[in-house]
Amino acid sequence: MALVQVTSPASEPLSVTEAKAHLRVDHTSDDDLITSLISAARHHAEAFLNRALITQAWERVLDRFPCSSDRPIELRAPLQSVTSVTYTDSDGQSQTWASSNYIVDTDSKPGRLLPAYTVAWPTTRDVINAVRVRFVAGYGANGSAVPQDIRLGMLLLVGHLYEHREAVTPTAMATLPMGVEALWWPHRVVTF
Repeated sequence: MALVQVTSPASEPLSVTEAKAHLRVDHTSDDDLITSLISAARHHAEAFLNRALITQAWERVLDRFPCSSDRPIELRAPLQSVTSVTYTDSDGQSQTWASSNYIVDTDSKPGRLLPAYTVAWPTTRDVINAVRVRFVAGYGANGSAVPQDIRLGMLLLVGHLYEHREAVTPTAMATLPMGVEALWWPHRVVTF
């Protein structure tokens, strides 16, 4: 089972202006660095949270559909929509499963895809990557919809990375008790 990012977000959850205000930086010579640190903080947040922060397209790739019709395919949170479900049928032909055959649950975290009432998962050929679910996830097109404590955790991380530009420093070897992860834990999606 793989999760592949198809399109990256068009923007970041934090602006350079917001990050510079947090860092108390009033010059432009570090703008490129700060932009990179914001991107790194978003990647870290998304990996820790198992969430997409800004709207982006993904593809869940499976070798087969679940063995039972009551078992969902889990999709990254917060799920906005499913674009397509394609699979390799038993004859080896690529098929697109009609949207009327499945239900998309955008309320659950992670989002879920299930067959519609009285519909069963299709039969696939026994090959790797036989099923592909293309979907859109994220809070929205910009950072305004991203929960504030996720954004605050990102600001803390950007601040740390800006002040400590090496992998290891001789001082401050402990994490803050109410640091980044403490802000993010309530939003973490745990999958089984």
